[in-house]
Amino acid sequence: EEYFRKDPNPSNSIGQYVRAFLLLNLGRFREAAALFATAKPTNQNSAAAVLNNLALCWEHLGDLGRAKEFQLKAQKVGEMNGAAQIQIISLINLGTFERKQGNFTEASRLLASAENLVSEFRRQDKSFRPPLISALNLDLAQLQIDFGWYRKAADNLRAAARSKAFGLEGGQILINRCNLHLCYGDMDM
Repeated sequence: EEYFRKDPNPSNSIGQYVRAFLLLNLGRFREAAALFATAKPTNQNSAAAVLNNLALCWEHLGDLGRAKEFQLKAQKVGEMNGAAQIQIISLINLGTFERKQGNFTEASRLLASAENLVSEFRRQDKSFRPPLISALNLDLAQLQIDFGWYRKAADNLRAAARSKAFGLEGGQILINRCNLHLCYGDMDM
């Protein structure tokens, strides 16, 4: 909040992006989307990041159609650029959108594609460790809970927790651990 008081209307694109990103992480999705929508990216990577963040805003605002639209655009930019992170997060997010719409087969296909892409990039570069791998583990766990594959879900939740995820993602890990315990009938968490 102090940042917002110091510079309520940043005029440069970096300040605007930082403000939008902060709003996104504060859960102020409508305000963040409005700022991201007016951002003027300076290169293809920042354009893909803006599109990805717009997709996240719209996902949290409940408009999965609009979220998917922005995520597909981000994915296209990532593929044209060869940007590994954007390609992977796009598949993860698209899989999540499909799961939320009840399209479990398509969600499974997209998340498997994300796993395969991570493996492919790791084969090309042994040091490749995407910071967003916890998001993949988390989304796989959510899908596996939906399918009743609780052991696999528990493995993916443990892997996601090892990443020391914070914010929205960290909260989702805790929520899904609770869901898993409920599925096991374990009320003494």
